[in-house]
Amino acid sequence: MINIRDLRDCVVLPTLTHLGPKYATTAAIQLVTATGLHESNLTYLRQLHRGPAKGVWQMEPATFSDLYTNYLNYPRNSDLAARVEETASRFPKGASQMEGNLYYACAMCRVLYYRRPEPLPPADDAEAMGAFYKAHFNTSKGKATVAGFIETWNEFVRPLYN
Repeated sequence: MINIRDLRDCVVLPTLTHLGPKYATTAAIQLVTATGLHESNLTYLRQLHRGPAKGVWQMEPATFSDLYTNYLNYPRNSDLAARVEETASRFPKGASQMEGNLYYACAMCRVLYYRRPEPLPPADDAEAMGAFYKAHFNTSKGKATVAGFIETWNEFVRPLYN
């Protein structure tokens, strides 16, 4: 398992900072860190039970493709797209990159949340973060629960900030 403090300090913080100040708020850092932890326990690079999700953040290839097709490939988002691409390596291409490139997978998680028209919940608000995660990352059909996210938050994320 990846140490959560290392994930936050060595991956999430530098990646979101690289994307730009509006992407690297305290709330964003907390939410992206908690999402990776809750989705994979910072252990799995592929979804268990042969599902399609990839990387620590467990993003599905269809979601990955949609982020490019319907968001990053638009000219108004070209600066963000360029910064995301700077986190990518040359191999492998596409969604599989998220299995081995923590920076890229982290950037894609942040893009997914940033694309939402609603603002992120306030930093340190576990309940609001859990609801936002469930609505926008896991979806209503996903197995994760807001209560489970809050448990993860209270056990692992909250201590990072106390």
